[in-house]
Amino acid sequence: MWVDERFLFVPTDPEWRHIAPVQGKLLIHGLTGATALLIGPFQFSDRLRTARPKLHRWLGRIYVGAVAVSAPLAAWIGFHFERPITAPEQIAQGSFWFLCTLMALLCALRRQFLVHKVWMMRSYSWRLRHKKHHTVISLSKTLERVIPLMLGRGRDRYFNRYPQTVPF
Repeated sequence: MWVDERFLFVPTDPEWRHIAPVQGKLLIHGLTGATALLIGPFQFSDRLRTARPKLHRWLGRIYVGAVAVSAPLAAWIGFHFERPITAPEQIAQGSFWFLCTLMALLCALRRQFLVHKVWMMRSYSWRLRHKKHHTVISLSKTLERVIPLMLGRGRDRYFNRYPQTVPF
């Protein structure tokens, strides 16, 4: 699937004005979120866990650190800069991602490894939900540009008749 993320690099893009106030925080959120996204699948490998337990623990520490930075930033950006329709979703996703990761960490520290694994699955599923959210938002912004081109001159009539169809 192709997603249009050019607005992160092109200052003339209309979305640039929206992200400009949080550009630094968004970069940190993106990098730490990508770190968690990439490390997560390795943590579920039984082979890695049994053959290299130290590596599993270090990757886990990196994952928890990435979540400890990225999840609160997601909630903060959602609260302060997102549109009212998407802000509660982003705040909930960041908060639940952080909470599930914290519970997984506490279970690991108490050596409750079966419960730890369940909480890690929940944590990573919240990470994937958050990625899906960004994909849908990016896709809707792409469609927002494409639909007027597809509709041609009937564009104004279409948007006046169905204003809720394109939320942004």
